Amino acid sequence: MDAMGLCAAVGGLFSMLFWVFVIGIVVLFVL
Repeated sequence: MDAMGLCAAVGGLFSMLFWVFVIGIVVLFVL
């Protein structure tokens, strides 16, 4: 695995976790 692939994989993972966190916070505030 090259550096670009690794960066893309890590970036995608953090992006997904970030959006899950944001949506969770919004849901908590709305409810």
